[in-house]
Parts: sequence; C-alpha cells; structure tokens
Amino acid sequence: MRKFTFFYLLLIVFVSSFLGGAFVQYLNIHAVSHASQTEDILGELRTKAIHLIGEGDTVRASFFIDSNNAPSLVMYDEKGTNRFSLGLAEAGNPRMTFNHQNSKKLIAIGTSNDKVRNEKARFSIFDYKGMALWKAPNDKDYKMMR
Repeated sequence: MRKFTFFYLLLIVFVSSFLGGAFVQYLNIHAVSHASQTEDILGELRTKAIHLIGEGDTVRASFFIDSNNAPSLVMYDEKGTNRFSLGLAEAGNPRMTFNHQNSKKLIAIGTSNDKVRNEKARFSIFDYKGMALWKAPNDKDYKMMR
C-alpha cells in the first residue's frame, strides 16, 4: 500500500469518526436540554464510570477509568463482547481498537512510546485469531529511520 493511500485512508477514518460523534452529539443535545430545566444545575459531575444500558439490562457502552488510571471508552455488541475501544495506554499514549466477535483485535490504531522511537503512529491489521497480517510502520521501517 502506498504511503499516500494509507494516509488518505487514515484521514478518512478519523474525519468520519469525528463527524459521527458530532452527529450523535447533535441528536442528544435535545434530550439533555429537556432534562435540565431546573435552576439548580450542578457545575460538574464526578464519577469513575458511566455505563449505557440496552434492552434486557445489558451494558452496551462504558466510559470509565481503567486499572492503569487512564480513561477508556468501550462499546459492546448485543452479547456483551467488546467490539470497539478508545482510550489511553498505560504510558499515556492514545489507542483505538476494532475487535472481532471473539474479542480479538482486528484493527489497532495508536502510538508507540519508547526511548528509542519516541512517539510514533502505529496502525495494525489482524486476522480473526489475533495474528498480525500487516503493520505500519513495521520493524524494518523503524531500523531504516534510525
């Protein structure tokens, strides 16, 4: 895959995710404004987790602080399987994963953070068993950049 093709694909994914979030925010703004019509509005809400519940009291999405004290957003399918996650890794660098129905990663986007490479963008594609099919940049690219 050419560098420009990969860049445009990544750009399209990011732009579409932001547009989707803006659209959901637009749909939800009316519900929030109707729920808070009192004059006693709190300035902030403090909690460690928010869970969105679907039909049959199944958790469909969670926004929480994970065991590494980092914020995470996880979305689940009807069976409760983690299908999408967004958050910060233990080192504080961002990550996003799209998962198979067996909870294995299919696509992982994020950054690696170490002393040699500093913070570099990473993009990986996996098969349904979790085996890496393609990574960008791969280890050969890292050696060439040094």
